[in-house]
Amino acid sequence: MTRRSYKIKGPFPPNFEAVLTMLRNRGFQQDPYLADQKGTFTNLVKPLPNGSRIHVQVRKGSKKIQIESHIDDYDPARNPIGHLFEDRKSHSIIKIKKGK
Repeated sequence: MTRRSYKIKGPFPPNFEAVLTMLRNRGFQQDPYLADQKGTFTNLVKPLPNGSRIHVQVRKGSKKIQIESHIDDYDPARNPIGHLFEDRKSHSIIKIKKGK
């Protein structure tokens, strides 16, 4: 299996905290294994019933907010070995111009 791209549907608010709130309202949770140290990006995940998961990374830039997402065929919390061997990159990237 390969990692599939996953596109998150908008509209998106033009502020980092509001984007995180929107994703949390859609069932995403902060990934405890990929906890943010600097505050410039946040990793959110949504486990799926078939053992895979949606992984979303929200990055805060000086002028834009970038949302990068993909589907992991194997959730590392459920199957770390499967995730390790099937870790191929295929991402969907959305860039949002920051509001004032």
